[in-house]
This record gives sequence, C-alpha cells and structure tokens, in this order.
Amino acid sequence: MKKRFAASLQYRPDGVTALRIATDASPPYRVLWCEETRLDDPLPQRAQRELSGQFGGVCQVLPGDDVHHLIVPLPAMAPKLRAAAIRGVVVREKGGEPRDWVTTFVELPVRDGSRRAARQDFSTYCVRVDVARRHLERARGLGVRPTSALPPFGLLDDLYRKHRVVDPAVRGWNLVHLGRNARFLCVGEPGGLLFSRPLPEDLSGGAELAEYVDRLATEVERSNFFAQQAERSLRVDQVVVCGDTDLADALAARLAERQFAVVRWRPEDLFAWPDDRPRPDLTLALAGAVAALGGGGNLLPADARPDRGRTARRQVRRVVQASLGAAVPLLLGATLLTEHVQRESLRELNARESDLLGRAQATATAYLQNRALVAREANLNRLDDADADLEGLLREIAALAPSAVVFQDLTLRRDPDGRYRLILSGESRGYDGMVAHEVYLAFHAGLGACARLQEAGEPSQLELAAGDEDGAGGSRVSFTLEYIVEGGPS
Repeated sequence: MKKRFAASLQYRPDGVTALRIATDASPPYRVLWCEETRLDDPLPQRAQRELSGQFGGVCQVLPGDDVHHLIVPLPAMAPKLRAAAIRGVVVREKGGEPRDWVTTFVELPVRDGSRRAARQDFSTYCVRVDVARRHLERARGLGVRPTSALPPFGLLDDLYRKHRVVDPAVRGWNLVHLGRNARFLCVGEPGGLLFSRPLPEDLSGGAELAEYVDRLATEVERSNFFAQQAERSLRVDQVVVCGDTDLADALAARLAERQFAVVRWRPEDLFAWPDDRPRPDLTLALAGAVAALGGGGNLLPADARPDRGRTARRQVRRVVQASLGAAVPLLLGATLLTEHVQRESLRELNARESDLLGRAQATATAYLQNRALVAREANLNRLDDADADLEGLLREIAALAPSAVVFQDLTLRRDPDGRYRLILSGESRGYDGMVAHEVYLAFHAGLGACARLQEAGEPSQLELAAGDEDGAGGSRVSFTLEYIVEGGPS
C-alpha cells in the first residue's frame, strides 16, 4: 500500500502545535514529527516546507467557539440546490448574507419507521467567511498553507466514526473529550453528528476532583436526555470517554457506577510514536492530520482551497507543450476535446440557471416547515436549562411533614413567566386543638425555611375543628398554603 502523508496546525493558548503523519499498516498511522512552539516563535524551516500544502494535505484546527453546528431539515430537492438552501437556513438562524458564510454538510439517513421520508436532515458546520480568513492569514503568517479546516468536535467525531468498532446494537453514542485545553461532548449516530456541547472547566484546579467528575457525569446524563427529546429522538446506547488519562478514567468509572454503558477509548493508540510514548494531549491535532488525508468536510473559503482543476490543466499544458513538435494530431485532438468540454459546461450552466430560478420558492417552503421544529427545539433548550428539580423538591416537602400532617391535595402549576406554583392542602391532627395547632406551626415553619419555596401571601384556608366528625377523634387544623418555587436545587 502506497503511503500517504498529511499534517495539521492547532493553536494553543500559549503557542502552536504542528505535526505530520503517514499512513501505515498496524497501527494505521505513524507520527513522523511534532513541533510545539511558543505563541510568537516561528516554526522550523523543515516544518514550514512540509506544511506548505505541496507534500500532502494540511488541516487547520479551528477554535470550537468560532464554528456553529446545525441540523438543517429540508424538503426533498436536487443535490445541486442543497448548498444554497442550507446557506439560506444558516442566514435565517445566524444572520448576515449567504456570501458571509462557509458551510460543509453531510446528509443524515432517514431513521427506520420515520414518517418523514420526504424530508432530508443535514448535519451542518458553518463559520463566517471573515473569521475563516482571519485564521487562514494567521496560519500563512507562520509559512503554513492549509488545505482544509474543521472544528475540534468535528475532527474528533470523524476520527471516532472511521475507527469505531461497529456494533448494530449501538444506534447512538456520546463521545466525551477531556483535553488539556478543550473539553466537550459530541452526540452522534452512524450517519453523522447531531450536536456538540462544551463541558465546564475544573475551577478548583484538581483540588475537588470527585465533585468535578460528578458534575461532568451529570452533564453527560443531561445531554443523553436532550438527544432523546430532540427531533430525531436518538437513544444514546454508549458513552465513549477519551482524553487526559486520569480524568477520563475517573469519569468512565463514575459513569459505570451510574449504570451507563461506557467505553474508554484511547485514540492515541491508533498511532505509532517516534519514542513509543503516546500523548493523549495531542488527540485533536492528530485527528486534524487524519482529516487532511481527505474524505471529510472543509470550512476554508472556496478561493483558499487547492485548485485541483488548475493543477490538472497545468499538467496537461506541459504534456502538450512537450509533444507539440512531434505530435500535431495530439494537439488537434486536445483542441477538439477542449471544445467539447466547453460545450458541455455551457449546457450544464444553462440547466443550473434554470434550476436556481426556483431556489427562492424551495427555500421559502423549507422555512415554513422549519418554524415549528425550531420553536420546539428552543422550548426544549429552555426547559432543559431552566426547569427546577421538582422531584427532589417534593421529596424534601414530604420529609418536612410530621406524621400528624395528612395531605389532602397537592397542585403544581406553571405560570406564564415560567415559574412553578405549589398549592398544598391538608390537616394537622392532635388529641386537642393546641397540639393540632402546634403540629401545623412546626410544618409551616419547616416550609418557610426551605430555600426553594417563597410563600405567596397568607394561607387561603386555616380552620380549627374539634370533635370526631369523621370518627377519628381529637382535633385538627385544616390548611391551604401556596408557594412560589424558586429555580435550582435547594
């Protein structure tokens, strides 16, 4: 098998990482060299030469914050119209004009049993053109000419998709990366990425590792729930953890304790290293180099990408010039071939012009179909971020109630402003009126001390009854209390 070469360039907060790989047999890749420089230091001449784009592809790892990911649903249309329609949706979601955005996308397969066979979903990456050019000029200032560009979450998702162990029972996965400078998760299915989210940083600097691992596990659980509630209703069957060895091992163990199906993935083992010492902190740069081998998306502006057609025409021109004196029939044949190609190109352009006339109507139809879906996703995001832990609150109220308090009714409703109101009706009982009233006061004081409950005015009912009207004997205090539920766990 002929070896292929590729490289990547990634900016760190304190400098630059550049590396080059070659394809191999086992493991599938070999790291040839890796250069890590400080922020303002130049790359070595050898690195600049091999990252010039003439000795294999070079992928620039774009900052994840600068790249957006969307699931774009469109009605069935001709493939040549998809790019324009997707840019239209991006403009509607993110603003600007179509010329302001660079997009790359992949079509997601229709799920089994779906009733939306006429609709196509596209996993789409997009970045503003001015942002992409700024990063491109920064790379060229180092003597590097990238041939492709993608965000970290897209690169890691592609690397896992290429080398994962295929299991038909796994319909969706949550890929968690815990790197030194980037921590995020990617929820995907065999067809493509569904969404990515950044993970919180450890503000304690490792001093409270157990608490930080619990927080990460909660974020993974929340993203799994969101994936199942989203439009494609994906059930996450497996959580894949990679990155920093100690932190990734701790998170994998904690997720296993919570009964998740966990895979501890080590992408650095896909590469042979010069000193036989794998480095998990280079995972994203390695994923960029693998992507530079070809077969993936590209967020470079169109005029910054390698012109393969121009290269091919240059090679043809050289051949013609070399054989001009001895092969006039070959020159004539090339002329006729060029005329035929130009005629076919004009015919294709005329057909494309006719197709583009209907693009506005097709895009408008897509907008109307997407409004309900976008509103639903926005509502899910709002509920996912703002809803309180109501189950825990109800358990806390039950724990506050003395045994002599009997609940008769509990109503939980949501106000238009998104806050919950809790209405409690019940009785406190005792062998005489004073005891019953003391039980009520103790329960009322416990509710008042609950940080998540704010009393909404005076009790709407507070009655003292004596005798044994219900055959129970003693006295009782009937009450109805109303509280506003504050957000967040208490």
